[in-house]
Amino acid sequence: MSFSERGGNGFLRATINTPEPRASEWEISMILFQSPLKKSDLVLIEKKFKITTKQAASIAGVSVRAYQQWKPGTRLSLHATEHLLKIIEVYNSGMRTFDGSDRSFTAWIKSPINALGEKVPVSLMTSSKEDAELVNSELIRMEYGILS
Repeated sequence: MSFSERGGNGFLRATINTPEPRASEWEISMILFQSPLKKSDLVLIEKKFKITTKQAASIAGVSVRAYQQWKPGTRLSLHATEHLLKIIEVYNSGMRTFDGSDRSFTAWIKSPINALGEKVPVSLMTSSKEDAELVNSELIRMEYGILS
């Protein structure tokens, strides 16, 4: 698996190399298990979203102290890798929704959103993979003009 930032449009990319064009969820889980993301990948997200160390540690599923002691090459657990990939999906949806404007998207994720129960999207998406999916769903609705 490779994880990179695409130049120009600000989109993030996580590429999973699979032997078949349409890999099953189980096959993707096995690939992630064999090659999970690393702390350095989480640090990139930490900088992109300007999240706190506490929020990054929450994504990693460890205490702040343990997270701070990790080296950049420390591998994330399968659960943390899946959570981070969901956050990357949120980022990409946000960049599409806000026409590639990192500034507008960052302002949106840091503001309480009525459709999310007046919760702040960045807090939701760093708390759990399921909450990150809620944020992603709201962005997709916005992209297609379905406002709640």
